[in-house]
Amino acid sequence: MVAILITIYSEIWARVLKTPVTTILMPTVIPLIPGGSLYYAMDAALRHDAPEFILKAQKAIGLAVALAAGIMVVTLLLPPRGRLSRLSG
Repeated sequence: MVAILITIYSEIWARVLKTPVTTILMPTVIPLIPGGSLYYAMDAALRHDAPEFILKAQKAIGLAVALAAGIMVVTLLLPPRGRLSRLSG
C-alpha cells in the first residue's frame, strides 16, 4: 500500500517538475528496502543457521516483492507521458 502511494506521489511530482519519475521515486523508495531483514538473513547464513536464514530471507523477499508490485501497479495504470508516448500513439 505504501509503495502505491509513493509511486502516485512520484508520478504527480514528476509531471509538475517535468522530470523523469525515477528521479523522485528512487529516493523515496530506498528507505523502504528491507535492509534489516537482509542483514539478519545474511547473518544467519554466515552462522550456518538454516531455519533462521530461511525465515529472514522469506521476509526480506516478501517485502521487496510487495514494494515492486506496488510500483508496477501504478506504473501500468497511469497513462504514459512524454515524447515517446506521442510518437507511439
